[in-house]
Amino acid sequence: MAEKGEYYRNLEIKLANDILRYEYNPKTGLLTTGDWVRLDSNYANLFRTSDVLPFIFTNLAKTTKNDKWCQVKNAMLTKLVQLSNQHKTGLIPDFAWASKKSVKAVAPKTIAGKNDGYYAYNACRLPWILAKGHDAKSRLIERRMLKYFAKQNIVYGGYKLTGKTLVKNQSPSFSAPIFYGVNHFRGQGFDNLFVSQQYIYSKPLPQDDYYGATLTTLVAVDR
Repeated sequence: MAEKGEYYRNLEIKLANDILRYEYNPKTGLLTTGDWVRLDSNYANLFRTSDVLPFIFTNLAKTTKNDKWCQVKNAMLTKLVQLSNQHKTGLIPDFAWASKKSVKAVAPKTIAGKNDGYYAYNACRLPWILAKGHDAKSRLIERRMLKYFAKQNIVYGGYKLTGKTLVKNQSPSFSAPIFYGVNHFRGQGFDNLFVSQQYIYSKPLPQDDYYGATLTTLVAVDR
């Protein structure tokens, strides 16, 4: 077992080093959206907000003994804070264009579809991801989003950054991460969400929605 542990630790270090080598933009200090991105292309400045994984970046810094991961964490969280501050809702888009100093949501149909610049099926993971980060910036962004959702009678499956709903139905892909986030912020004014978002466990996992089913399962086992 010890040999297996060492094998996976070395593999983690190799993967982490390759990410910094092939998926890092030194001009912005952010990770790119993949190793397909050329640093001399416009996509070098594309920022996928759900790539901000503060708890993983912290662990990678410890495992690799490379402080560059702490710098990546701080730079990417700073961009999320800037995006959060741009609207009263605190909502963050799926994708944004980022430079060293500024960041703004992309226009519709820039990458994957008409909701690229809204709180949609990438950014919906943030209440789960950020709740796992034990730092001031993660908690600030998390609280702002939960504060907004706590004021809604129903949490729908997607929003414009102004708070206008994209659809008129609920979705476990959105509710499961919010439910996880609330569990880490109990007694802080968001407990109504703990009750309202529990519906994800009141029925069997959806058979026609792998994404929602996956997030619901991860939230259930990730404590």
